[in-house]
Amino acid sequence: MVTVPTAVARVTRAGTRAMCFGAVREARSLHLYANDAEPGDDGGRLREVAGGGYAPVSLAVEDWTLRDAPGQVVATYPERVWRFTDAVGAVYGYYVAGAGGTVLWAERFRPDALLVRGPGDEIRLTLELALEHPA
Repeated sequence: MVTVPTAVARVTRAGTRAMCFGAVREARSLHLYANDAEPGDDGGRLREVAGGGYAPVSLAVEDWTLRDAPGQVVATYPERVWRFTDAVGAVYGYYVAGAGGTVLWAERFRPDALLVRGPGDEIRLTLELALEHPA
């Protein structure tokens, strides 16, 4: 038996593109979260916004576009808009969930949470998922 030492695999541009496409090729949904949490390995800590006319947004597979950029592949989804009918308070970020609600990736708004004060307030968001590869 031969034991191969553990090493870090290098992903090619084509491999990165395939992984990025894989991340967006299934039905996903876009959610906003309302608690002061840093996204991490446990998406269960994120509390979804409630009330004010809020609803998560379905992300259609065919609306994603992929492009190559220096050292990365970027998947972009067109702008989504939430128009609120009432106050919901602070919105700290967003997350993308797969089937069954599993959080796949999340991002906190920087530098501060967005405050939804009442009817007519909007949050506009264009998604970009970037995966890096060696140049």
